[in-house]
Amino acid sequence: MRKFALFLALAPFVAQAQELPVYEQYSFRAEYLEWRPSLTGLVAKGSSAGASGTMIDLIDDLAIADDRTFEVRATLQFKPGTKLRGSYTPIDYAGETIADRTLRFGDVTFFSNTPVYTTIKGGVYSADFELDLAKASWGYFGLKVGARYMDADVVLVAPDRGDRETEEFRLPIPTLGVALRLYTGRVSISGDFAGITLGSRGHMYEGDAAVRIHFTDRLAATGGYRILKFKGEDEPDFVQYRMDGFTFGGEVSF
Repeated sequence: MRKFALFLALAPFVAQAQELPVYEQYSFRAEYLEWRPSLTGLVAKGSSAGASGTMIDLIDDLAIADDRTFEVRATLQFKPGTKLRGSYTPIDYAGETIADRTLRFGDVTFFSNTPVYTTIKGGVYSADFELDLAKASWGYFGLKVGARYMDADVVLVAPDRGDRETEEFRLPIPTLGVALRLYTGRVSISGDFAGITLGSRGHMYEGDAAVRIHFTDRLAATGGYRILKFKGEDEPDFVQYRMDGFTFGGEVSF
């Protein structure tokens, strides 16, 4: 009788686990994605006296070149549909140009016809708690609450004049989002979105869509498209960037 009562108590949870695709019955999941994004953006840094700086285009003014990067993701699933997710994307860009106009960045003026070298280094981190509101043999749909943290240093150097100026961005941003994954046989289609608007101070959002081929219940290959956009303003400073492009990689579950 005792065993029968225990079976009745656990039946809803057993049924729920059986309804999920076998690919979603895991405790820990890791994913690595190569990313080939295009970068566009604007940046401005005011002087220490509060004067406005030049609105500088990362491509037109600084000749920042597109470069590969990657993203690593990890998911800890406490029970079916209750997850803690995190990710990291490094940022490492460089540019070299002859300034075709005078640029005021912080307390330094980079004059026209002066060689200017630029580096942008840092990373974007994410952490989310996800609760799947619907889950069954077709997959799941859930809500996410979390945060993004951008850690980046922008450095402009004019070596011929010995000028150098740095701007540090340390920006924690709360986010809300949704997550969806649909299964048909060994193929799954997923979509994720997270973001927030801060009114006149700016906004942030990121999203991706991907298709996965599941070779086993533990290993999958993935390909998709990702976009990451941020805009922030704190007079007299301003930053806006957008990275978007195709991704490909693999996913392993335990």
